[in-house]
Amino acid sequence: MSSLEEPELDALQEAFVEARAARAPQVEPRNFSQPRQLSSATLEGLGRRLRTALDAVVPELARTLRGHHKLSLLGLREVDACGLGRDLPVPFVVHGFPCSGETGWIVWDSCAAHRTAEAVITGSVDGEPDAGARLSRTEGRIVSDLLDRIAGCCALAMGLEPGPGIVGQDPDELITQGIAAPDQDGRRLALDLAFEGPGGPSQLRVLLPGVREERPAEEPATRDLPNHLDRVEVSVSACLGSIDVPLSQLLDLEVGDVIPLGVPEGSTVELFAEDRPYASASWGRHGDHLAVQVERLDDEFRELHPDTE
Repeated sequence: MSSLEEPELDALQEAFVEARAARAPQVEPRNFSQPRQLSSATLEGLGRRLRTALDAVVPELARTLRGHHKLSLLGLREVDACGLGRDLPVPFVVHGFPCSGETGWIVWDSCAAHRTAEAVITGSVDGEPDAGARLSRTEGRIVSDLLDRIAGCCALAMGLEPGPGIVGQDPDELITQGIAAPDQDGRRLALDLAFEGPGGPSQLRVLLPGVREERPAEEPATRDLPNHLDRVEVSVSACLGSIDVPLSQLLDLEVGDVIPLGVPEGSTVELFAEDRPYASASWGRHGDHLAVQVERLDDEFRELHPDTE
């Protein structure tokens, strides 16, 4: 029977529960409706690559934007881009571009696109653009060229091959121009960028296809034998030719008898390791000894040992 009082038992039980809770593994909440194929380490590495690429492209953008402006990475994550354009206010700015055989997109605020195009054309921004106004043809070309440069910078940093894109400003236009989001696999890597441009601060979202988990390069197989095989002896034989001899003649053979093989001079010698062919060789003399020189490895042996010369 316990000599502990009831308050002492309660305190011990509470301490036990707290200790178990502290040791329990922490489970990260996961929304399984969102795709996730990239590890946190891969995302971190891609982020470093992107920041370096964005710093390098800023001087290139300066020629178009009439001055240096800041472009930085806010974050990146995997998203499902199906239904892109359904929830965006019309007119929107969605730049679709080919990317390694698939389609990528950049989504930009329409007002920010108007202000940036106006600043490039006139050198200044006068007032606030009409939220319902569409980009003119000239403005569309300027915006498309700018977004092509940003998309190319991001895609190349990911090891992808981008191409020139097209700007769409409403759902029908996305479809007719062939840049609509897919109905099936909409998995994309979303890059959220902060752009402090000539039209003021804004954000862009770049949606890239085909970004895969980076696998570490496999180390080449070592050619060193395990220690326990170092002293294992292997029988190697050279066969210049062969002939079938009746048993009666074989039993009559004496020392000095000659058996013609019918092999022409200069023929190759087949080398066998433990009665298995592994090479062809030419035969001759090395010092006072008959010798063979390996000329070609057997195909089966080469497949098993592709790094053998």
